[in-house]
Amino acid sequence: MIGNYGITLVILTLIIKLALYPLYAKQIKSTANMSSVQPKMQEIQRKYANDREMMNAKMAELYKEENVNPASGCLPMIVQMIVIFGLFALLRNPIQYLG
Repeated sequence: MIGNYGITLVILTLIIKLALYPLYAKQIKSTANMSSVQPKMQEIQRKYANDREMMNAKMAELYKEENVNPASGCLPMIVQMIVIFGLFALLRNPIQYLG
């Protein structure tokens, strides 16, 4: 297709960034939501430092009230890592995949 490997790499990078952007945006939104809940989380941790069971119950209640999922920021990052590792393996030895 394109004879110049540099241009091909730039185009491939742009395509990947555009494809993964929705996941990246979701991760940023999740991080912002967790940051806004952080002061309340610290208060619960301070208040129930000696009672782990109660602290976990209050944290779960807070997450439900604020509609925040602490693990929701992880999935987009995992998907991005899988794509990046796959592309790294492909770009390490491109001759093998050219046929």
